[in-house]
Amino acid sequence: MIDSINKYGIPSPQSNIINDKMRISDSLNLIKIKQILDTRGWLGAETVGEKGNSALFLVIQHSNLKTMEHYLPMLRDAVKNKKANSKDLAKMEDRVLVRQG
Repeated sequence: MIDSINKYGIPSPQSNIINDKMRISDSLNLIKIKQILDTRGWLGAETVGEKGNSALFLVIQHSNLKTMEHYLPMLRDAVKNKKANSKDLAKMEDRVLVRQG
């Protein structure tokens, strides 16, 4: 996306195509991540690896405010239990507060 923006700008047909694909991918990923979190809780790196743990955070971090607010307490508990990164928690808390005004 960044390469497309740098090369073609925003808005551009090229950037719009990539943005549309990202929205679809984000929506599908969110469905899967919600299922995981709602049935198994926040899984630590020992269960899903560092990339898997990061994916849990990133998908929720890039969702809507209501979804972030819903999973923020779970992320707080995960950090307390050493199943999530405190830097990720700080980023999510910051994003939620900014979106809340």
